[in-house]
Amino acid sequence: MALPSLVREVCGEYLEQADVDVPGLVTGLYLVGSLALGGYRDGHSDIDFLAVTSRRPGAEEVVGLSQLHAEMARRHRRPVLDGVYVRAADLSRPPGEMDGAVRANLGTVSTADHYEPNPVTVHVLARRGIAFRGPDVSDLGLRDDPAALRRWVADNLVSYWKPWVARWARSFGPKAMGDRAVEWAVLGVPRLHFTLTSGEICTKEEAARYASRRFGAQWDAILDEALRLRAHGRGGDYRWARVRRREALDFVRMVIADAERLGPH
Repeated sequence: MALPSLVREVCGEYLEQADVDVPGLVTGLYLVGSLALGGYRDGHSDIDFLAVTSRRPGAEEVVGLSQLHAEMARRHRRPVLDGVYVRAADLSRPPGEMDGAVRANLGTVSTADHYEPNPVTVHVLARRGIAFRGPDVSDLGLRDDPAALRRWVADNLVSYWKPWVARWARSFGPKAMGDRAVEWAVLGVPRLHFTLTSGEICTKEEAARYASRRFGAQWDAILDEALRLRAHGRGGDYRWARVRRREALDFVRMVIADAERLGPH
């Protein structure tokens, strides 16, 4: 697969510096997320990755990775490296048992974030992941579990998205629920619904088309708005922010309710 030139530049620069700052640690770099799914957008998407390590990073290596990601974020505002470090020895374990010792997000490194690696990341890596450094994905011994993927998605809708909607429903004011939040929710939640019904992962654009087919044309205005925000960084048809906010929340609530009815079958 041909990668965008800037993605190749950032990944190459990152690996070159990692080999200096944490020598011998990063043995593999695999691209997932929008790059693997074909939904990457220059100037908008992140570089989602799973880095394979030869060992669990020690305290000094965590400091080195923190400095490395901070420096990469300073050099490249977009695309940002967003991913998790996993020991090679853990790759054959179920996602919930993998030791994601370090996670990088927006230039910051954390050792207390257990969100990754999750079944979504492992599924995308196993089915469509791109090897930038390291052996072919088929040789990693990954355990892609469709049932675990559906269970994780169903739980994420309840544990993350329902409280997210409740928080925004309590937020008022002229700037309540801005562009990024509308795009994040209106395109993100139907992606999870799609996974529940199909067992696969889709792009945000594919999720919008899926939602229009499944839930009807009455939601096309808010779906089109979210797609415009993703493509151009600005909306279009909504004159009043409060109307857009209401329709976005109504849509997300509806999708979550339908997903709960389906369950992780």
